[in-house]
Amino acid sequence: LEEIIGVADTKTAHTTRYWEELFGRIEFYRPQGLDWAIAQITPEEFDRVSINRLLDRDYERLRGESMRRIDPKRARVVLDDYGPGPALERHFKQLRESGAEVVRTTKADDRYLECRLASLVAKREQQQALDAIRRDKRYALEGQELGSGNPGDPKTLGWLRAWHRTGRPWPPFVKRSFRTIGEIDGAPAPPNTSPARRGGAGRRGSADRASGADRPQGGARATSARRTAHREPGAHCPQARAGRGGSGRHAGRAV
Repeated sequence: LEEIIGVADTKTAHTTRYWEELFGRIEFYRPQGLDWAIAQITPEEFDRVSINRLLDRDYERLRGESMRRIDPKRARVVLDDYGPGPALERHFKQLRESGAEVVRTTKADDRYLECRLASLVAKREQQQALDAIRRDKRYALEGQELGSGNPGDPKTLGWLRAWHRTGRPWPPFVKRSFRTIGEIDGAPAPPNTSPARRGGAGRRGSADRASGADRPQGGARATSARRTAHREPGAHCPQARAGRGGSGRHAGRAV
């Protein structure tokens, strides 16, 4: 597994084929002990709730599901630190008391194989979601490409502006709380109702911030989503949360 993903860079744009080929190589090991689970944060949730609270919720659920299948004394739980809230902190305390190794660190996907695997799984999910949007004729605009979904991507920005000119409501995969959307609308976008806490490395994935990341209105940080993972000796089991309009990293993307 280390050899397979050793050179993979989830922060760099690649074709869908690139991610599918990498994913196919790691999926080969799934019957041999490798496993993962994915939780999605929708743009609607992102617009209404602090991303930290959403991450806390999903990580606690994913951790609970995975730890039911594993002896805590043989487990390592790694969190790419974003400043989790009290409830998740209590959950980690319980894991430590049960014998699990719990690691909270920045740049976890640079240091831990299980987090790099989770990042790859999340990236692949994100690409599948974007591909589904691209294939949907309801969102096709003549002469425009959806791009990467990053508001710093000229193709994405061009698509957003072209969509706005049609006069139609924003599609459900667009994060309306982003400053970019407010500027295109010509009015302040609705604020994220519960501003994200500042802590750790920022938002999901300290080493996972998307280039050109935007910020929601109201000053709340729109940084990228993080992944957590657990590992048994000899078996790496990423828990990849997914986003950006349905997968991968959430906060750094307008769609």
